[in-house]
Parts: sequence; C-alpha cells; structure tokens
Amino acid sequence: MRLKGQSVQFRSPREALEHGVALVTEDRKDDGLILPFAVRLNLALPTLAERQRLGFVEQQRERAFAEEWIRRLSIRVQDADQRWST
Repeated sequence: MRLKGQSVQFRSPREALEHGVALVTEDRKDDGLILPFAVRLNLALPTLAERQRLGFVEQQRERAFAEEWIRRLSIRVQDADQRWST
C-alpha cells in the first residue's frame, strides 16, 4: 500500500488506524456489524481483550472507548447503547 507517496506495511489494524487507514466492508450490515448488539459493543468487540480483567469486561473503560470512537468517527447516535438500525 502507498500512503503519501511512500510504500507502507502495517503490522496491525491499530497501526493502520493511527495513520488514518481503515477497512470498510462493502456491505457493512451483513459483514461488518452484529446488528442486535449496541453501537458500543460493535465498536469495542475487536479490542475486547484490552478492557477485560479476570474474564470480566470493565464497563466504564468499554463505554469510554466507544464514546471516543463515536466522536472520532462522527457516528450519529443518541448514545453508545443505541442499537444499529436495520
């Protein structure tokens, strides 16, 4: 991949995001989301291990993570617990 004229290889999705690169599936409702889950859970799922301790999810950290990404991605929702509309 080329970014700003330079050839780049990312070692992780997080590294790609830090450089402003992300994958958006063509059919996000079928391939990119778990529709029965709240926005918060869909956002947090890929990095769930970072917010759990002894097998339990730290809800406050999960909520803060989701709210940050809702803001950064300009997702229009009433709150992080809103479910995706079909």
